[in-house]
Amino acid sequence: MATKRKAETAAKAVVTKKLALDAKQLKDPNKALVTPKSKTTAEAKVTEKASETPATPKTPLKDKRLSGILKTVGVNSPRSPNRVTFPPPSNIRETLSNLDDDAVSSLVHQLGSLQGASLVLWLEELTSSVSLLDRRPERGQSVESLVAELLKIKWEDKEEEVAFAYIALLAHLVSACPCYTRAAVKSLFNRFKPAGERDKRSVDAIIFKRVHTALQCLLEVSPVGAREEALNLMAEAFPYFKLSPYRQVCFVSALLEMTSYVPDSRLRVLTIIVEKIIKLDAHLSREHVGKELKEGDKKPNDPMVETLDLLMKLMLTYINTNTHHEDKYDSKKALQLVDCLLSIYTSHLLPTFNIVHTQYIIFYLANLDPEVTQRFLAVTWRAFNSPSSASITRQTAMSYLASFLSRSAIVTPQQVLAHLNRLSSWAHSYVRARDSQDSGLDFMYTDLARHGPFYSACQAIFYIFAFRHQELTSTPKRLKAVQGLAWHSLVASGLNPLRVCLPGVVRNFSACARHYQLAYCQAVIERNNRINLPVVGSLSSGASVKPLLLDCFFPFDPCLLPRVKPWVETHYLQYQGLQGILQTEEEDDEESSDDEEEEEEGVGQKEANVPSRRKRQSSIRSSISSSGRSRQDSVGCLNELLMQDLVS
Repeated sequence: MATKRKAETAAKAVVTKKLALDAKQLKDPNKALVTPKSKTTAEAKVTEKASETPATPKTPLKDKRLSGILKTVGVNSPRSPNRVTFPPPSNIRETLSNLDDDAVSSLVHQLGSLQGASLVLWLEELTSSVSLLDRRPERGQSVESLVAELLKIKWEDKEEEVAFAYIALLAHLVSACPCYTRAAVKSLFNRFKPAGERDKRSVDAIIFKRVHTALQCLLEVSPVGAREEALNLMAEAFPYFKLSPYRQVCFVSALLEMTSYVPDSRLRVLTIIVEKIIKLDAHLSREHVGKELKEGDKKPNDPMVETLDLLMKLMLTYINTNTHHEDKYDSKKALQLVDCLLSIYTSHLLPTFNIVHTQYIIFYLANLDPEVTQRFLAVTWRAFNSPSSASITRQTAMSYLASFLSRSAIVTPQQVLAHLNRLSSWAHSYVRARDSQDSGLDFMYTDLARHGPFYSACQAIFYIFAFRHQELTSTPKRLKAVQGLAWHSLVASGLNPLRVCLPGVVRNFSACARHYQLAYCQAVIERNNRINLPVVGSLSSGASVKPLLLDCFFPFDPCLLPRVKPWVETHYLQYQGLQGILQTEEEDDEESSDDEEEEEEGVGQKEANVPSRRKRQSSIRSSISSSGRSRQDSVGCLNELLMQDLVS
C-alpha cells in the first residue's frame, strides 16, 4: 500500500504540472468547445467577496460541496445561471472495495447520466480511490468491467473541467495500476479516428489536442510502459485503407504529431505510415488513377485515390516542416529524418514492385539538397552492386537509379556522366568475366534469370543517354567523354542486351547513338528481329516460355496526383524528345529504301515473270513492331509515358 500511495502522489504531481502547462492553450477562447456565458449579478458579488478574502485550500471547499446539491460550482448551465450538481455517494470507497456486477451496473448508469460539474466531482472521487481499481484474482472480473466502462466515457468534447478531471483519472490509473496501460492507450488511439466528416474539423482539432495532452501525461507517469504500448498499437489501430479519406488523414496526422513527444518513435511511425501508403498504392494502377482524374475533372471520384493523394501531401508537408528552418534547408535539423527515410527506402520501397506514387516521398527528399542526393544515389548503387541481394531487388535498384538520374533537376550533367562511367565500367567488367567463363556465348540465347542485373544496367545506360543526350553532348569535352565509354562493345557482346531491353528504349538509344556516332545498333536490331519469338514478356500464352523483356518499371514517371504535382514539378525534368534526330534517321532510311527499290525495279525488268519484291520497312520502325504483341503492365509502356511529357 505504501508503494501505491507513493506512486499516486508522484503521478498527481506530474499530472498537475502537465495540466497547468497545457491549461493556457486549452483555455484559449478561440479553441474552446463550450463558450462560457457572462456572469450573473449574484456570481459577480460572490467573486468580489472571494477576492477580498484570503485564498483557502481546495480540500475544505470540496467537503462543503458535498454538504448539499444546490451549490454553485463555477460551471454555468446553458439553461440557468446555477447548475444542479450530484456528488458521488459517501460510501463510494466501500462500494469500490466490494464490487459486484450489480454495483458496476449502478455506477456505470450513474456516470452515463452525469455531465458538467457533477461528472467532475465523480471523476475526482474516483481519482482519489484509484488504488481500489487494481486487478486482483480474488476480485473477479467486476473491477475490469468497471475500468473498461470508465475508458468508454466521452470526455474529449465536454467542458474543459471535465477533460482535465478525466485526464487526471487516466494518469493516476496507469500510475497505480500499470496493468491497464494498454487499455488506456488504446482508448486514446480510438479517439484519433473521428466518426464525422470534414464539417467538424474545428471541433476535431480541439479533441485531438486534448487526446495528445492525455497521452503525454501517460508518458510522464509511465515512460517505458506507455511508450511501448503506443508503438505497438500504432499499426493495430490504423484505420482500414478503404475507409473515408478524412478518418485516415486524421489518424496519420496524429501519428506524425506523436513523433514530437514520444521518444525515439520517428522511424517506427514513418515505417507504419509508408507501409500503409504502399498497400494503398498497390491497389491503384496508373491507368485507374488517370481514368479517375479524367472523369472527375482533376478531382478523383474514387475515395482511395483521394486518400492516397491526401496522405502523400501530408508526408511531403511533414518532410518540408522537419527539414527547413525559416524556409531554408537545415542539414542538422534534417539529419535524423533523412536517415529514417533512406532506411525505409531500402527496407520497404526497393523490395516493392508495381507502385506508382509512394516513391515520390524519396524523390522529394533527395531533391532538397545535393548532399541528400549523393546519399540517395550511394544507397541505390550499393543495393544494386551487392551480390548477396536478390536479382529482382538489384534490377529494381537500377530502375530507381536510371529514373532518378534522368528525371531529377538537381542532378548535374557531370554527375550523370560520372554514373554513366561507373555503369559502363561495371557492364564491361561483367562481359569480360562472362567471356572468360563461357567462351561460346550464343547471342540467340538470353537468360534474364542469370544475367538480369547486367541487362538492367545496360537498359539504364540506354535510357539515361536517350533522355539527357542534349546535356551530355552539349560541349566537345562531354561528347568525348561519352565516346570513351565504348558502348559499341556492349551492343555487340554475346549477351545481346538489345534483345531484352524495352523496344522504346532500344529505338531511342539507337537513333541517338547513330546520330552522335557512338554505336551502330541497326545490324544487331535487325538480327534480333529475325530471331525474335512471336510471344514475349509476361503476357506469353505458353507457360514454358521464359520472358524475353525486362520489366517496364521506371519509378519516377510522370506523377498524376493533383495535390502531389506542385511539390514535385519544381524538381522534375520533362522528356524533351529527340528533336529531329528520329526524323533525320527516318529520312535516311527512306532514301536508302528508295535506292534499293530502284535496284529491284531494274532486276524486275530483266525477270518479267518474277513479281516485284515488297517495299522494305524502316529498320527503326520494324524494331518496335517486331515482337508481334506490344507489352503492357500496370506501370504502362515507356513510349506512352514519354508522350505524356510531350503533350503536357
